Amino acid sequence: MKTIQKIKLVYEDWALNSNKEYNVEIIEDLTGYTVECSYGRRYNANNRTVKTDSPVSYHSAMRIFDKTVSQKILKGYQIESSH
Repeated sequence: MKTIQKIKLVYEDWALNSNKEYNVEIIEDLTGYTVECSYGRRYNANNRTVKTDSPVSYHSAMRIFDKTVSQKILKGYQIESSH
């Protein structure tokens, strides 16, 4: 498995004692691409989820990746790093 694209989003609201991160990755394997996410308190994002039920095409994975990132930005997350 190989990471094709990765982005780290962070959300900070000190008035609410909120300091979270959300990581989104496109992973390539032999059968296609999956979109995987990890999230939780900053520097300790232990919760994981997969946005694709099964491997999909690169185009479909990019669409899911972009949609997930856009949704998080609308909720107030900011891009910290991108690869």
